Amino acid sequence: MRNPPSTTEVLSVSAADGTGLSVYRDTPVRPRPGGATVVLVHGASVTADLWRVHARHLTGLGLTVVRYDQRAHGHTPRGQAPLTIRQLADDLHQILTHVVPAGPLVLAGHSLGALVLQELAALHPQHQARIRGMVLLSATARGASVLPGRDPRLALGRRT
Repeated sequence: MRNPPSTTEVLSVSAADGTGLSVYRDTPVRPRPGGATVVLVHGASVTADLWRVHARHLTGLGLTVVRYDQRAHGHTPRGQAPLTIRQLADDLHQILTHVVPAGPLVLAGHSLGALVLQELAALHPQHQARIRGMVLLSATARGASVLPGRDPRLALGRRT
């Protein structure tokens, strides 16, 4: 079955240091009412193009997809800020604030992208209430829990 058509909008979001972050918003022709926006974060040495096939599938399901070129990748320059996981998480915070200011989110990150998502959850708790799911592919753990003071086993319904 062929996926219904979607549109891809190319945006530029200004990071805190003024670097223009290249963002791609894939919007389905027939959006799912109440559907989450899926945010896809690539790993090192690749670009947002890594997610093109995934975006086509997800928009076919009626979901909006946001993907972007991380700093020093693809169409996003390195900028002047230090190239750290914290900076990359702050960049994603700017994207979420400007491109997806409301509504539920599903976040997926591959490798470096998974680290960025964990750092985002730790540094920007204002997004946590909106996050319906997080997929960490080929990930390294940031720590035992990215939610300060919460045992990750409790989130899974286990106490021991």
